[in-house]
Amino acid sequence: MTAKLIEEGDLAAPGTPLLNIEQEGLFCADLVLPERHIQAVQIGHKVTVRVPALDELEVAGEVGRIVPTADARSRSFEVKVAMPPDLPLKSGMFARVFLPIGGAGLLMVPETAIVQQGQLTGLFVVGEEQIARFRLVRTGKSLGDRVEILSGLKAGQRYVSDVPVSLQDGMRVEEVR
Repeated sequence: MTAKLIEEGDLAAPGTPLLNIEQEGLFCADLVLPERHIQAVQIGHKVTVRVPALDELEVAGEVGRIVPTADARSRSFEVKVAMPPDLPLKSGMFARVFLPIGGAGLLMVPETAIVQQGQLTGLFVVGEEQIARFRLVRTGKSLGDRVEILSGLKAGQRYVSDVPVSLQDGMRVEEVR
């Protein structure tokens, strides 16, 4: 038992926990997922879990349970991700769970490809003639060191991934592998 939440003589109300019991060695990461993404997650899906308090420990987890009822106010679902055994985890630790949702049509580029010119955001697209052209883009969410491109770049287009400060529109570039 980790916590006794009532004393003798206290009034017990429906939905009020009386005590917390914990089993050693079995941990899960709990997350809240908006309803627009719930169809992309299934029990058994493998996910990546990162625990910042443990030197950014990164492990593979597995979706173990999806609570079938949405929260009435937020329209979101609780998802429980089973963690591997024998980790130095403690109850209440913060974790980041990386779910592969919305992958179809998601276009990500390295942060280093994004260029800010005043209030404009863009990147340098490279054509067949090896000329770099500045192209305005609209960015979305960031995931680690990658940025989602919502518009302005199509899948398969080549771009400069690590933009040198001296690069300008119309300059010839060489591909480095």
